[in-house]
Amino acid sequence: MNYYFRKAFAAVLLGVLLVLTGYGSGRYAQNLQLFAAEKEFLFSLTAEEEAYLQSLRGETLTLAVAEQSAYQQDVTGKLPYGMAVPLLEFLEYELSLEVEVYAGTWQECREALSSGEADLLFGVPVLSKELASFEVEGQAGWCSAPFYEEQMYLVTRKGIDAMQLYREPESRLGIVEAALWSEQLQPWLVSDWEQIPFEDTEAMLSALLRGEILAAALPESELFLLFAEEAYTVTEPLLPHTTGIAVGAIAPELESLMKLIDRYMAQTEEGDALQEAVADAKIRLWTQAFQTQNQELLAYVRERYATLTYASMSRGSVPMFWKRDGATYGLLPELMNVWAELSGIPAEYVDRLDDEEALSLLEEEELLVLAGLTQSGEERENICFSKALGMGSLVAVLSETETKRMEEALRTGSSVKEEIAYCYWGTQEDIFPLLSGTVFDGHAVVFGSEAALFDAFSEGTVGGMLIREGVYEQQWNEMQRLEEIAYVIPERLAFCASGEELNLLFEKLLYCYEITHPQAWERWQAAGKAELLAQTQASAGKQIRLLQRGLICGAAGVAALLLGLLWAAGSKKEQKVKEKT
Repeated sequence: MNYYFRKAFAAVLLGVLLVLTGYGSGRYAQNLQLFAAEKEFLFSLTAEEEAYLQSLRGETLTLAVAEQSAYQQDVTGKLPYGMAVPLLEFLEYELSLEVEVYAGTWQECREALSSGEADLLFGVPVLSKELASFEVEGQAGWCSAPFYEEQMYLVTRKGIDAMQLYREPESRLGIVEAALWSEQLQPWLVSDWEQIPFEDTEAMLSALLRGEILAAALPESELFLLFAEEAYTVTEPLLPHTTGIAVGAIAPELESLMKLIDRYMAQTEEGDALQEAVADAKIRLWTQAFQTQNQELLAYVRERYATLTYASMSRGSVPMFWKRDGATYGLLPELMNVWAELSGIPAEYVDRLDDEEALSLLEEEELLVLAGLTQSGEERENICFSKALGMGSLVAVLSETETKRMEEALRTGSSVKEEIAYCYWGTQEDIFPLLSGTVFDGHAVVFGSEAALFDAFSEGTVGGMLIREGVYEQQWNEMQRLEEIAYVIPERLAFCASGEELNLLFEKLLYCYEITHPQAWERWQAAGKAELLAQTQASAGKQIRLLQRGLICGAAGVAALLLGLLWAAGSKKEQKVKEKT
């Protein structure tokens, strides 16, 4: 018996081992397949391309960079960064070519390329994403697909309306004559404008300040130069499209290199690696410019404040601010983190404040920035407002009782506008002035805080609320809202206005933030909606799990009850049998 038992046990053990081996082999094969799939995305060279590159090795290629942001050194002078760095890394590490950088003005770079002193020119503007031709100093060449895109802007002095360019004949517009992007502007400029050429951007901006020109044309990558003065205004884009920035060459033997760069671009675009490098370069460039050109303002803030404190009215609203698991999210925390990085002062979120406390701390300068306060036209002591960071909405929310009443009234022929007058609408103090002249004028009740408003609504003291859409989505989305009523309100940040230095620094900070974090409002709005959807799904899942648990417990209870009844019936029957005997 023991002999057969041992054989059976050995057979079972062998079967288990075979199953595990088969599973492991399958996983290994799957991993090999995934590795092979990943290898397809790596940059590989054909034999013909390798032979071509071999002919270029042993010589040093010179890359001319003309844009202010194309190639920069950090403060130690060791690590380069900028839009041209991804190209340099590709040429040096992927293709094993030796490359040196030639940095100069546009005119110097053009002359270096045409004379053969430079082999490649970075910053060629193109509209096509295909391999394209270009011309410099009368010589034709080839350029790659664009590495990144940027817009051209009109820059004026403060207080000058850019529309004067279109109203006044022969307006004087400054351009950097040697810049290739200036040539691309020509089809889009008004023929009556008098174009004033300059050798470089700095000379053009100095002439603008002196009033020698009415406006200047400037690419997005050079806007950081405006930090040096507070006298500029960036106005509307000059072109109806963005411009691609590429690298070009005029030597015939480098046309194949342009094709290699194109193929590299096609592969890296999928992972957005190059775009991330460009975005990082832009942030580093603007950070350095902000710190260099605002040293006195930053020193003032460092001397006066140990921390950059910020808060939000009540619990905040998407996309400006929200909390999850103790962490803060939204446009405001991101902006304050940028400020902290630029100034070297830590940012601190002040939690658990009611609305009155937050306003009091802001007025007393113990709080620097506050979100969720509406600029209603009433002046507040020591409080200023930023420009609009985005457009929010004010929504009308009805209680269940008022919803039923209004639905019944609408069925009898009444209108929403008429029924609004039969309901008391609660709102907050900063929103109340915005209701003047609307259908809610004369029917709104003011509350000093969001908490007091919510308590009154929950208790039925008011039948409706006028609140921000973000607050509604976060806390009251199960309640009925009037789809016919929605007011657009600009969302701003309130900050303490204790001195001109802080106001000016905050204005510059927002300018820097908008450039380095484009479309922040839309980005955080999408993130906030995804967050709310996840919370809703999690809540629904929790309710389903509780329902399932309740059903199981209920079924177990019913089964126990039936067993108890059967046991009781059996006991009763047994008792009767005993009594008979």
